[in-house]
Amino acid sequence: MKTATKRMVDLDRVILNWSGDNHPLNNWSVRDSLTGTLVTGQPGTGKTSVVGRILASRLMDPRGLKPWEVPTLIVFLYKKEDSEFWYRLAYECGREQDLIVVSDTQQQGVFNLLRLYEGQEAINAVNALNNVSALSVNGAGKQGEAYWEVEKRKRLHRLVLLNQLSGEPLNITTLYKLDVSAPNDYEQLSSEDFRKDSYCWKMLAQAADRVGQHHPDFVLVENYFVREFPYLADRTSSSIKSLTSSILEPFLSSKMLSTLFCQDDGHLKLEELWQGKILLLDIPVQTHEFAGRVGQTMMKYVLQKKLESRSLEDYPNPCYLWIDEFHNYLAPYDSNWLSVCRSSNASAFLFTQSIANLHAAIGGSDSRQSEARVNSLLSLVGTRIHLANSCFTTNEWASKAIGQKLRNMGSVSIGDNSSSASSQKQLLGQVFPQEFTQLAIGGPQSDWLVEAIISKSGTFSTGANFYRTSFLQPFAPQRR
Repeated sequence: MKTATKRMVDLDRVILNWSGDNHPLNNWSVRDSLTGTLVTGQPGTGKTSVVGRILASRLMDPRGLKPWEVPTLIVFLYKKEDSEFWYRLAYECGREQDLIVVSDTQQQGVFNLLRLYEGQEAINAVNALNNVSALSVNGAGKQGEAYWEVEKRKRLHRLVLLNQLSGEPLNITTLYKLDVSAPNDYEQLSSEDFRKDSYCWKMLAQAADRVGQHHPDFVLVENYFVREFPYLADRTSSSIKSLTSSILEPFLSSKMLSTLFCQDDGHLKLEELWQGKILLLDIPVQTHEFAGRVGQTMMKYVLQKKLESRSLEDYPNPCYLWIDEFHNYLAPYDSNWLSVCRSSNASAFLFTQSIANLHAAIGGSDSRQSEARVNSLLSLVGTRIHLANSCFTTNEWASKAIGQKLRNMGSVSIGDNSSSASSQKQLLGQVFPQEFTQLAIGGPQSDWLVEAIISKSGTFSTGANFYRTSFLQPFAPQRR
């Protein structure tokens, strides 16, 4: 009897060498890529067109790889023209057949975002929906807002649970119908005409027939919609409903979101995606604004959770989330995911102009809390590539992250009849913040070179934990 050969990914396979001389300490391997990568740089420094292109082309190159070693890329597109960049790159790498495109022009659904949570705890679907709320309101909020967060999650939970108990397919459209047709007050609750027309009331009856009136989950749902919510003060109940409807409503008001993510006949098969495909989420934020952010951020959360639970025996391929303009997609679960994703052979490439953008995306009234959240997130990224930047916050953060070392500092004292020189060691930064402002940004004035300072844990061939290197722009004139 033959035993199946375990399909292993070679984590030490070299993807590229930062110095170009094949020095082993300057290698960047699959193992390194799975610790996460951050790329910062002001506009026009080549984050995507130079560094992103080099990284992506090396990741996408299938030559010499076993089928289960070919990486899956999930690409979040911010600008409309970015899709052409990826089509061209897939063609150059011979990967056109691996492209899966989610487009704003599609008439067929991708998948029902909530159908994935059928048979699971209702709270799991609530967590997915809550990512939309994080996009609507920046920051953790004040302590006084904790009550509204609890009540919002409670209502979402009861809506999801009622949807599940009724036996209807779990769907954002169904949740919205339940939400808007639930009784708001005692007057509606006691109205026979209201009960006859209310979709929520019909689903309560259907759920009772299906699971029984004494089922603990049904009791929980019935108590909420019949005995609790209708008796809240008008201002309280209307505030809670506005919070839940603000999460569900974008999927109804946007035809694109409704078509792509609320239909049960979706064409995206995750089992296929995990096998070395390239998924382009071509619903650019620059074009669709809030709807684009909602769709892509919901997709990000769902795929993050699915990556955590996929079987590496069946689907060992490395998988990367490729997120340009990352600050537009930042969500509360990102830090949690980055802390555990490596064990799922998954990670992320995060591109942003500045650390200040991340602070602004998190927002909130407490700057110290915002700074702590950003530092927590970035501490989970193993490779940091810093291009030229004029942002003080970014340059200071990068300098501090690289750390300090003892330097000999000389001093000279000159008097009327004598002079003396002395030297002493001082603990100073290895890279000063202003050095990031002086990096070359390409073009003829820089001989078509884009400079970068790369940092990581461990050491490069220089003996330091950072390395200065340069990348040749792809459109540079051919050198002799």
